[in-house]
Amino acid sequence: MRFCSTLAACSLAAAATASELHPVDLRVSLMMAPETENVEMTYRVPGYGVSTSSESIDAGWRFEAGLVTSFNDPTSDFRLVGGAWFFYSNQESDEVAPGQRELDDATGPQEYMALGVDLYLALNVRLTSYAEVEFGPFVGIGTTRYSDRAVEAGNPDGRVEETGHGDYEEAGVNLAIILRPRSKSFLVSLGVRYLASYGEAENAWDTEDSEGNTVKDGLTQEVEIRQHGFTPYLTVGLTF
Repeated sequence: MRFCSTLAACSLAAAATASELHPVDLRVSLMMAPETENVEMTYRVPGYGVSTSSESIDAGWRFEAGLVTSFNDPTSDFRLVGGAWFFYSNQESDEVAPGQRELDDATGPQEYMALGVDLYLALNVRLTSYAEVEFGPFVGIGTTRYSDRAVEAGNPDGRVEETGHGDYEEAGVNLAIILRPRSKSFLVSLGVRYLASYGEAENAWDTEDSEGNTVKDGLTQEVEIRQHGFTPYLTVGLTF
């Protein structure tokens, strides 16, 4: 029995030592998703295609959650940290009347969602026992969900929404001030980020031919969405 209690105590001590050597932050962030550039579009019907663009998609919200840890001595004033987080962002444009976009039947609103994972590497500098500054790049990949609306075939007052998916990639840099209380178990951070991203998706609508027959997926829409800009963010987290 004494051996078991001693073994348990040693295990707890080893776990505590490992946590002290490489503490891990669980970070949750909320920020603005920057407004996109004008959305590049290519519309195709059998035997014909046209390239055009729409207005930008308004700024939206972005949510992140992930883990960050130190790669060297956590008591050092200069630490190399890294980790990964999942991200989700959503933003949309306003609806317009038929004829206001270069393709007359397209009205919107456009909705743009991105979901994926980032990898992060940064230099963390301890300013005081409670404050740190952190600066470093990140890169990520994911998937998009893009939806748009157009006038319903044969019904000028109706609208049909179609949704497509595609690939997504992003990169950028973070600059943040991190505050930790005396217990070191909680953190709050204010930062600013530069984000550049590229996403794509493809939609399709039914159309009518000259005889009034429905053509399945007679009109396809391929979109390319780029965004870049600075955005502030707030992070809260736990250290364990």
